Amino acid sequence: MIQYISSLTKYEYWLLEVFTSSVNFGKLESFTFRGSDFVVGEKALAKCQKVLESIKDTAVVVRFVVKNRSSLRKISFGGVGFKMMEHYQGAILEPELVKVTHITDFRINLSTFGIDLVLMNQRQIQSLTFTGYVTDFEDSYTNLVRKCIDSNRTTLSSLGIFPCIVSDGNRPFYGSLTPFLFNCGIFESCHNLRSLFLNITTAQKMFTKRFSCGKVTNIHLLPKNLSTIEIYNHDFDPADLEKFGQNFYRYRSLHRLVLSSITANKFPTASAFTSHLCIL
Repeated sequence: MIQYISSLTKYEYWLLEVFTSSVNFGKLESFTFRGSDFVVGEKALAKCQKVLESIKDTAVVVRFVVKNRSSLRKISFGGVGFKMMEHYQGAILEPELVKVTHITDFRINLSTFGIDLVLMNQRQIQSLTFTGYVTDFEDSYTNLVRKCIDSNRTTLSSLGIFPCIVSDGNRPFYGSLTPFLFNCGIFESCHNLRSLFLNITTAQKMFTKRFSCGKVTNIHLLPKNLSTIEIYNHDFDPADLEKFGQNFYRYRSLHRLVLSSITANKFPTASAFTSHLCIL
């Protein structure tokens, strides 16, 4: 595990290079290579980015994973200072990354370049977390999430999706922002899913206050075997709440339910909900 209190630097990449070239771990199962997810101050962030640009070979991350692929099962990448490869290296490294399979636990920044090359070969993921900062929750990201969920629908038991969309100065922020639609129908066939955390947020800058901006739809299609549901939303469709309330009795394994929105919502069938329900 390499997890730095602030940002990953050239020294952590150098250490990983030593591990890759000179150390045989044999049965390494878990690999964490992350900077902090929280940095205060633009100067500190600018310094981190400058250091990252000075790193000569970030692809050492890929080489380490490929080298230990036979035993590696859990991976956590991301945070400040993390980069998996340069853009020009994608085609070069793809033949190596397709060898990385059998990952069961994956946490990754959604905007990490090349992550699709790893995810497209996974069929046994049990715990999956998408986080990090993006400039837009565009189709390429939603398609990546959808494809990965579908490919691992028989094994997936825990899922967290909470990227933060950062304004680039040209797009509207919060007040005039159109909520991003997220259809819960993609979870319908995940019959082993036990825990779901969903919160697409937006912020003016990295590491500043976030606001929920995702509009989550079709919550009544969530798998009935869930034990934990946490959805933080821009707002809920009243018709979705009605259908969810009507089917609430089917969630017999549910221990925790949080439905939170930044706008007021009315629950027409509130009487259908039990004491499990937490409305924020």
